[in-house]
Amino acid sequence: MRLPDPKALAVKTVSEPAAVARELMDLKLPREALWTTLALLAVVHALYFMLTEFLAPSPFYDSIGSPLHYFVLAGATMLLTVVALHGVGRILGGTGSLDNMLVLIVWLQMLNLFAQTVIIFVGLLFPGLALILYIGTGFLGLYIMLHFINQAHDLNSFPHAIMVLLGMVVVVLIGAIIVQVVLFGPQGGSINNV
Repeated sequence: MRLPDPKALAVKTVSEPAAVARELMDLKLPREALWTTLALLAVVHALYFMLTEFLAPSPFYDSIGSPLHYFVLAGATMLLTVVALHGVGRILGGTGSLDNMLVLIVWLQMLNLFAQTVIIFVGLLFPGLALILYIGTGFLGLYIMLHFINQAHDLNSFPHAIMVLLGMVVVVLIGAIIVQVVLFGPQGGSINNV
């Protein structure tokens, strides 16, 4: 099996997200490799969190707690995103598999990390431009996500894809709160860093 060129695929994701979704799903990558990649992405997210807090400290750090805390929350959020998009999509008439949703979310998270890297470096020189890039990539990510949901569940309907996305947001928020309380207590963010 020959994997596509990541740079070409990234560009195509912006211009033809539906085609990229089908291309990624057709790869039939092993589930174990995808889950492992998702876990590694959670680790990298935690490292990015530490880096951004080092470069530009914010009150947000105090609400999260330690980098380990952030890793657990990032990992749980990614896991919940995959499961919720699959489950809510099926409830709303979609036909997609968990593996299809998993490969698409893994790819989106990789693109997200690349975008974060660019924004961090731009922010060191041009903070205002970094904010514009941050907002722009957020909207672009939403656009791509809707195409991915539509293709993964064969919905042929953007209103249905939006409903799946909204359902996922509710499930992920509730799940993240539960993870926060169960693992770190209601005041988990105030625990001193270890």
